Amino acid sequence: MDQKLIAWARAVKAKAPRNAPPPLWLFTDHRRVPDPRPDIARLPRGLCGVVFRHDALPDTVRATLLRQVIRLCRARRLILSVSGCIPGGLPMWTQPHRRGGRLLANRADKASTCLPAGLPAGLQGRPIITASAHTIPEIRRAHRLGAGLIFFSPFLPTESHPGTAALGAGHWNRLVRMAGRSLHNPPYIAALGGIEGRHTALLRMSGILNVGAIGALHARH
Repeated sequence: MDQKLIAWARAVKAKAPRNAPPPLWLFTDHRRVPDPRPDIARLPRGLCGVVFRHDALPDTVRATLLRQVIRLCRARRLILSVSGCIPGGLPMWTQPHRRGGRLLANRADKASTCLPAGLPAGLQGRPIITASAHTIPEIRRAHRLGAGLIFFSPFLPTESHPGTAALGAGHWNRLVRMAGRSLHNPPYIAALGGIEGRHTALLRMSGILNVGAIGALHARH
């Protein structure tokens, strides 16, 4: 786990408004990290969020894993967003994550917008819908659907999408500013893609206060 990135997140949180979303989010990835539980168990208490994906798993396997992830997040006071369908019979305090800013067509997408007990006090009673976006139209779509935190990618080259051209800090910031000019009450925009502790100076220069990561938060990093 990248301690430089953790230290950056602590510094951001110390200066953030009480109701700001967590500065650091772990994205699960069934290909790169099949079992996310060790990584979640090592996340600092109350500092981070988790976006649970693992969409390719069979429904029963995914439901079992999600139950375990829910328990871990509650124990460590981590915010949990779930991408895709939330299996029946699970606690409905998880929050939806909208890929590409789209409203997912499943029964839980609207129902799962309440927060778990034991969240950081500043976030009690304030649901945060998260979304991922790759273009300005997707940012705008996610905002229309109520997303309060949008992960805009790829910020830097990433193993998740080998060969895909990264935006880079300068272009990423320009696009975020362009999107924000047309939005009333703009959401938080987080950087996602290839971010590690060695990039914290770049994050500070870019004014980025929220990031998502996979490899940098892996237990063996």
